[in-house]
Amino acid sequence: MIFIKVNILSIFLLLLFVQICLTDGETGYIETCTCLKESSNGNYCAEQSCTAQYKYNKCFSGRSTVRTRDGKDISLSNIQIGQEVLVFYRNKLIFQPIYDIIHRENSKFYTFIHLTVFNHYENLTHSIEISSKHLIYKYGLLDAVFASQIQIGDYLQLVNQFKIIPGKVIQIDEIISQGYSAPLTPSGTIVVNNIVSSNYAEARNHHLAHLVMQPYRWWRNLFESKKTIQTDLNWYISILYYFANKTGFLNIL
Repeated sequence: MIFIKVNILSIFLLLLFVQICLTDGETGYIETCTCLKESSNGNYCAEQSCTAQYKYNKCFSGRSTVRTRDGKDISLSNIQIGQEVLVFYRNKLIFQPIYDIIHRENSKFYTFIHLTVFNHYENLTHSIEISSKHLIYKYGLLDAVFASQIQIGDYLQLVNQFKIIPGKVIQIDEIISQGYSAPLTPSGTIVVNNIVSSNYAEARNHHLAHLVMQPYRWWRNLFESKKTIQTDLNWYISILYYFANKTGFLNIL
């Protein structure tokens, strides 16, 4: 009975996620087809094999850093599953373990939005390299917004001496940076380069996206404790986006 309820909940959350996703020129499926057999007259392909790969936003750059429990700043290209990192949960800064990294690549170069934030308490700047459809938190707001929606003069949630302060966005650039990483924490948040961010991209609502990931958190806790990290999206995220793309919901919102 419990298993049936979990399945029903998973289906509901999957449908919910499909309705909150969106796409733009940076996302979608790239389909590659190979002709296996030509027609008898050679005018068309009678049989073909096709594969589809989801083109997903790259979250954070590989050189972005997170703060670990022992006080060290470690790059996302080197962080490992199970390490505890700083997150913002229920209006508190705490440490939580990274329970998975849904994909990571350390060698190639990718395009990110580079947000420069001024810390007036310390008279210094911080910056974050983040994909355009990744969710990030404005100061004073409960709901996260896409990084592409941030404008100069906006205030982000900045960590200073283990407190959240307003950090003013003073510069926005497009930057090419090496590698990418997409870590997941139980709270669905993570502090990257001292700036509070969501774990999620492309879904416009952080809370619903976090709800949709609940079955996967259960799965990781109960059945899957491996610590390997792959370049491609993991199976759960791949299924979500494949279903969303095939049903056409990715193009609605």
